[in-house]
Amino acid sequence: MEGNADMSNRLCFTMYERVFERFGEQGIRGSMLRENGEEKLTRLMGSLIQPDATLPLRILEIGTCQCVSAIILSRFGDVHTFDVREKPLTHELYQAFHETGNVYRKVIPDPKELRSEIRALLDTARFDVAFIDGRHTAKAIEKDFELTRGIGRLIFHDYWPHDERRARRFADVIAFVDGLQECRLTKLEPFVLWEPAT
Repeated sequence: MEGNADMSNRLCFTMYERVFERFGEQGIRGSMLRENGEEKLTRLMGSLIQPDATLPLRILEIGTCQCVSAIILSRFGDVHTFDVREKPLTHELYQAFHETGNVYRKVIPDPKELRSEIRALLDTARFDVAFIDGRHTAKAIEKDFELTRGIGRLIFHDYWPHDERRARRFADVIAFVDGLQECRLTKLEPFVLWEPAT
């Protein structure tokens, strides 16, 4: 097990320059590496770690995309990430930048089967946090929330209320998060940490 001081030493690098150098604009496009996403997600995850806590955390991710978030999250623990398809650069990015060996990726094309697989995993394993970045439709977001809310801490991605273009594109994410009640929300755009009210 690794303490917080040891963990902070591993968080002192950024992926943006490394990904851009290796893959160019194609590696950055559509990823959270724009707008300081890596720094913000790292800060948000760091806020979940109590001073006396030991790592690793157990993290569930819905929506692997290019695997950037899973790689960042893996600095904090074991990541089980699920998606309905793999993007062209997912495997290459994973091979190039994944350094800890604790990301478990699963691609299941059928959304119902994907949720069944996640449900089965949740029935047998405890998780500390879920990262929700799957389909950005109201129905899909609600299903992902209901599936994972028992974990107790969820991070939503693509919450962009102050960016007009993205606010239109991710309107369902914004509406869903803003409609949540009886909870505590920590907003660090484009992320929102959801915790039940205590």
